[in-house]
Amino acid sequence: IDLDHMILPDSITLGGTVLALVTATVRGLSWKEAILGAFIGFVVVWLPFIGMYKLIRGRPGMGLGDAKLLLLAGAWIRWDGALFSLFAGAVQGTIAAAIIFLVKGKIDEPASVKADREELEKLAKEGDTEAQQALDEDPVGAPPEDGFTQARIPFGPFIILGCYEYLLAGPFIVGFIEKYLMGGTGSL
Repeated sequence: IDLDHMILPDSITLGGTVLALVTATVRGLSWKEAILGAFIGFVVVWLPFIGMYKLIRGRPGMGLGDAKLLLLAGAWIRWDGALFSLFAGAVQGTIAAAIIFLVKGKIDEPASVKADREELEKLAKEGDTEAQQALDEDPVGAPPEDGFTQARIPFGPFIILGCYEYLLAGPFIVGFIEKYLMGGTGSL
């Protein structure tokens, strides 16, 4: 898998969300569950990592594509599946970043991110206001700062991995965590 060229197009994230909402009852979910899942999936990324982070640091901490991907996940697998996917993706993304850092001694900015920023900068210099807005509002608008915590890796593939894990073994994983790691009963 070439992680440098993974993108989250609106035709998939938003189109897939609409499809999930329209087919909710066919899949055994109520429309309320699908809408609530989509809402929570979006807000759990947008509010802290885009909205609040921008207020604090002057730029968003994550791209809007990740919020749209969790909107999609929530519409398909409810709010608990979206939260599971976010948490599992964050854990696995952190582990992957740590391994890359240990092996290479640094985490390079993905080539596609750098190319996107250069293209947006070119268009903005030519007077394209949408390109300038994208540079101002998206984390890719500025080169990453030095340090491990400033590294950029695509998060979407890890969210998708979390979705698959939830679909294939979510109740088992949650029960295991509750029983053995949290000291609970292990029941869902």
